[in-house]
Amino acid sequence: MVKKRYLFLILAFVSALIVVQIKNPKITGPFRGILGNILNPIVYTYYITSNSIGNLVNNYIFLVNVKKENELLKKELDNYKFEISILKEKLTDYERLKQLLEFKDAYNFDTVACNIIGKNLTNSLSYFIIDKGMKDNIKVNDTIVGHTGLVGKVDDVYINSSLVKVILDITNNVSVMNFETRTTGILKGDGKGGIFVDYYDKLEPVEINDLFITTGLGGVYPKGIPVGTVVKIENSESNLFQKIILKPLINFNKIENALIIKNVKK
Repeated sequence: MVKKRYLFLILAFVSALIVVQIKNPKITGPFRGILGNILNPIVYTYYITSNSIGNLVNNYIFLVNVKKENELLKKELDNYKFEISILKEKLTDYERLKQLLEFKDAYNFDTVACNIIGKNLTNSLSYFIIDKGMKDNIKVNDTIVGHTGLVGKVDDVYINSSLVKVILDITNNVSVMNFETRTTGILKGDGKGGIFVDYYDKLEPVEINDLFITTGLGGVYPKGIPVGTVVKIENSESNLFQKIILKPLINFNKIENALIIKNVKK
């Protein structure tokens, strides 16, 4: 009984293969006749399956190679981005130095270029540290300027660096005047990161956006260096002077390079 069942299953399987062969005349193989009808579908199925597996493997290998190429391209792109950032920074440095040189030429000063390597702008005692010192013949009270205007003066000198007291400092008084009216006053830091002009005659005119420059009085700061523009004017009946709030021409948070004025050419 069991043998008959196995025989029946074999005949059914062979019949199915023959039907598949008949229904799919495109199925070809190395065998002919009845044997071909039986074996060719098996060969064909094996061929199709092996091709599919081969294609799957090839596609996987292709994707692995594509991933590797993408990783290499990403590395190259990151390197290019890094190089571009360096070139941009060099270009920015060049533009800043160019502006400093234009400032120098405009005022005909003997100067030494320096980099700002330290800052303290968090309280009333505001200062910078620059990378020039005794070895560069820097002296106390040498004037420091940026490409747009006055920064401050050298307050202490070390071997390879110097401390610069900036105009935001409450103890750094500067004699200034209104460029339009030539009226003078004393520039002071307000202890909050701002500057104002005190002792400016109450009867003298002053307007918003007026420019204030150094007077040259006192023998520290050369005459004519821009300092700031008027943003607010405070007046009171009990006071003989006006208090004039200025916006500094120097962005003290962003400045990176400066010039040290050694002397003024007569």
